[in-house]
Amino acid sequence: MPQNPFSRRAFLALLGLSGAGALTGRAANGEGGGTQEVLRQRNGEGSCGPCAIGNALLRGDAAGRKAFGALANGTADARVDALVARYGTKPSETYGSKRARFEPAQGIANDDLVYVANDFLRDNALAGVRGQWLDRAGEETGTAHIRRVHGLLRASLAHGLPAIVEIRSFAADPSSSKEPWANLSAHWLALASVETDLAAEALGFGCRFADSSSGRVIPAFVSVDIFRPFNATRGFKLRADGSKEWLWLTGRPYLQLTIPDLPMYANTRPNSARSLVALTYTLQRTTTT
Repeated sequence: MPQNPFSRRAFLALLGLSGAGALTGRAANGEGGGTQEVLRQRNGEGSCGPCAIGNALLRGDAAGRKAFGALANGTADARVDALVARYGTKPSETYGSKRARFEPAQGIANDDLVYVANDFLRDNALAGVRGQWLDRAGEETGTAHIRRVHGLLRASLAHGLPAIVEIRSFAADPSSSKEPWANLSAHWLALASVETDLAAEALGFGCRFADSSSGRVIPAFVSVDIFRPFNATRGFKLRADGSKEWLWLTGRPYLQLTIPDLPMYANTRPNSARSLVALTYTLQRTTTT
């Protein structure tokens, strides 16, 4: 029988993917699969960062799950609250004495989330994580960029802790006199699984994330746009008055996500405006010691 041209296998083949399977957190550590809880953010819209740490630990190795379970009695939600109370209320390394690392309405900056995660991991004698921007390196080709990011996600799983990733949405804003692109929204997710193998010239890969906004594991497809440039931010600097000066990259700086379950405020823009979701930053474990 001829293959359905719209089947998942055919679609993956067109993109250079084998479609042979996916690697999950517990499977990467020789443990059984099963359904794991997905934490929902309850402590403000910005609490996706601490929840992503919890969701990663729940899908990581036994030592990480045990340490997370010891944070507090009761539910996993109570353990996230304890994580925030113990590590998120410290003075921010990004904002200095102006605020705590975590603020319910404002969330948490990239570097501060790394500090929260590493303070917790260090207190439990567990291997730490490294924060890393996922923008394209120099003259790196799109396919090389895909393979490098895919390798980082796989490696963190193999070292016992699924990667925690920041995704960020942008929209073209040609009417703006300041920036031709608008920085719409950011969200933290914990990797749940990733496609195992990529062909040499793959243009993308499938993965799934534990999402605290919906309380579900949601699918996504990471890909490179080899034709259309866009602008995107790579963090910010604080001005003297405490406001943010965003640092913009041009070209095709990040891999893009197709992630149907998360509108990421693109639905607030006119249909004529181009918008996209980019994979911008990761907390990943690079060693087991």
